[in-house]
Amino acid sequence: MLVPSDARCTVELNSVSGSIRSSLPATTTRMGHGLKVTQIQGGGTAVRLKSVSGNVVIETEGVPASPVPGDVSTFEGHFSHIPPIPPIPPIPNPSTGSPTPAPLSTAEILQRIERGEMTVDEAIKLMKDQS
Repeated sequence: MLVPSDARCTVELNSVSGSIRSSLPATTTRMGHGLKVTQIQGGGTAVRLKSVSGNVVIETEGVPASPVPGDVSTFEGHFSHIPPIPPIPPIPNPSTGSPTPAPLSTAEILQRIERGEMTVDEAIKLMKDQS
């Protein structure tokens, strides 16, 4: 939103991941559960936006907006105490003493493709390997 340099407003953003940016002096006064309230130049006319991930950008002509101090993503910092999940190690190959599975028939291969269990390229490779 392009505004005059003397504009004053109170921005209320209700969003999962949206942010507020301004080229005018701004202070975030309230945050929580997806709600962010920011006063631009001390506050004034209400500007409200409800969105999943939309941003509010307040700019004056020729001055780019920057993040408002104190305005962080709703989820940042809330889960910082939870360690990352380690990668799952690869499943080892079965021992060589295991029985070899019976080859699949063409009908079984086509059924697996239809159910989304196998791609066409995988099916072609499997049929070439079985012949």
